[in-house]
Amino acid sequence: MNSVFRHVQVQGLVVTVPAHSIDIHEELEFFGGDRRKLERTIRMVGYGTRHVVEDGVTALDLCEHAAHHLMRAMGDETRDIDTLLVVEQSPDYLQPSDACLLQNRLGLPRDVAALNTIQGCSGYVQGLWLAHSLIASNASTKVLLLAGDAPSTHSNRRNRLVNPIFGDAGSATLLARCEEDNTAYFHLGTDGSGWSDIAIPAGGARLPLDTDILEQTLTDAAGNPWRLCDAIISGMPIFDFSVHTVPEAVARVLELAGMRIEDLNFIAMHQANKQILDEIAQRLNLGSGGLYTGTFSRYGNQSTASVAGVLADVFGGRMADKISTVLLCGFGIGLSWASAILRFVHCHNMGVIIYEADGKAWSREDQCAFWKKKFLRS
Repeated sequence: MNSVFRHVQVQGLVVTVPAHSIDIHEELEFFGGDRRKLERTIRMVGYGTRHVVEDGVTALDLCEHAAHHLMRAMGDETRDIDTLLVVEQSPDYLQPSDACLLQNRLGLPRDVAALNTIQGCSGYVQGLWLAHSLIASNASTKVLLLAGDAPSTHSNRRNRLVNPIFGDAGSATLLARCEEDNTAYFHLGTDGSGWSDIAIPAGGARLPLDTDILEQTLTDAAGNPWRLCDAIISGMPIFDFSVHTVPEAVARVLELAGMRIEDLNFIAMHQANKQILDEIAQRLNLGSGGLYTGTFSRYGNQSTASVAGVLADVFGGRMADKISTVLLCGFGIGLSWASAILRFVHCHNMGVIIYEADGKAWSREDQCAFWKKKFLRS
């Protein structure tokens, strides 16, 4: 579907990543101790450093950290937020939603609308679309969009198909009504026939967790360990989906805006990996290296926060007029995709900040004790 919105402005943006990081060079053992093989893989896939949460830290914590920093930095601009929109894949609980928890933890008023959507790599652009929709329809005047994920918690470090790719991040973006005709263009699409190509099979209502899931580990032909409660990715189907769907999604939003790719200041593409982005660049006639892949090498594939991560990584602290017209594109789980052309003039981009764990996270024992007391009081 296509959408065009006016009188909506992205006022501020910040991305939080955990302090703990893993450098791919520290994982030589997974390449059979062969440094040449490691370097070949780095050149092809773009591996570098990925930031991952410590035990007890969640995507909610990263988003809360980002939101607090944005709200402090922007001060009065955030006082009249009337909608909190959370986009994620790793909620703290099946019930209630993280949006409800974050309303309280951020000190937002009780008459704020707090909404949650579950989405991955296309989620940030979809969240921007939903925020634009709410503001353009007069349902809201100011939206705080929090998009984040902690995909490192859904795989075994010895699974070399999934684990080295992903990094954890949370983002906060403030959007508001503006007087200027700040036209924004969106194209969104979904192909649910590919739902099983990226999935966490167990843990929901369809396949609840039990000992038959938790105690069983499968091993594929390459020696990667899998559990049904971890993320499962079908590599080649996802590669084919990405390189065929994304160029069309880019073409569709450019056509909607009446623009050519040369009219853009920058393309913020979901950081799937360097191999996929280089192939997409070739198909867009940008040539190998024509799409920015540095965020993947610095922070990993940040899933729901990935596109926000590119904006923060590349343009944090820079003059807004240098990034006035940007094409954003996210794609992946679902299967789903979303592309947009936005103007970021006057956006307060705080860049990427570090989340330092304070040691106050609940241990498993503390959490179990809390809920036992809760049940006994019922």
